[in-house]
Amino acid sequence: MSSRILLIDDELANLRLLIECLKHQGFSLIVAQGGKEGLYLATKTQPDLILLDVRMPDLDGFSVYQRLLENPETANSLVIFLSAIDDIDYKEYALNLGAVDYMIKPINSRELLARIHGHLARHRRHSDVLTRLDNYEKHIGLTAADENESEDKKIQNITQHLLNNLQHTPSLNELAQLANTNRTSINILFRNNFGMSIFAWLTEQRLLRAAVLLRTSAMPIQTIVESVGYATTSALTHAFKRRFGYTPGEYRLLDTQP
Repeated sequence: MSSRILLIDDELANLRLLIECLKHQGFSLIVAQGGKEGLYLATKTQPDLILLDVRMPDLDGFSVYQRLLENPETANSLVIFLSAIDDIDYKEYALNLGAVDYMIKPINSRELLARIHGHLARHRRHSDVLTRLDNYEKHIGLTAADENESEDKKIQNITQHLLNNLQHTPSLNELAQLANTNRTSINILFRNNFGMSIFAWLTEQRLLRAAVLLRTSAMPIQTIVESVGYATTSALTHAFKRRFGYTPGEYRLLDTQP
């Protein structure tokens, strides 16, 4: 059965280029012009992989992906972001969300095909391993819900919860309960995986999300402040300038300068 690939972009010219690149590769292509339509088609068609534009006027790519992650039917979607924004902060944010790739426009068709085939092949191998493991567990009478939940699963549960609720600062007790572990283990997990404490990681994600919203939306700065969990505009401004070297207002204007 051919792999289903969903193309999401608000520009018809970009969609035509992607279709031209992929149409003879044996894929089943699904096309959505804009984020809202893409979100609907992703839920309806369950594609194997999604090529997702970052900047779209109705619903930006990062918001689309956040909603895909919140839906159990689409939470495991393979997503490659396509963007004209060649910025390490954007790439870092996209990959931290869980995207498998981030490619810069204009897209090289050979590179795109190589990445698509590679990600689909890895996903198939991973699915085969999980199937064999599931069959083995059933054979010996084990359940998939083992008490010793893997560190990867714990990290995934915590980071996804934090990214979906950036406006809220949870207690260590809340997170420990979410990951079925203890307070001390959580910080050890984060230091081992990210080289920083859980709250330092949360601060970094809030600032990265603020940077994305400043460059991809017309959302008022005060609304951004609230959506990423800062109490005041001055608090975000101070932290943002220390991290990026610009105030939020200055950062928003970078793309518009000649």
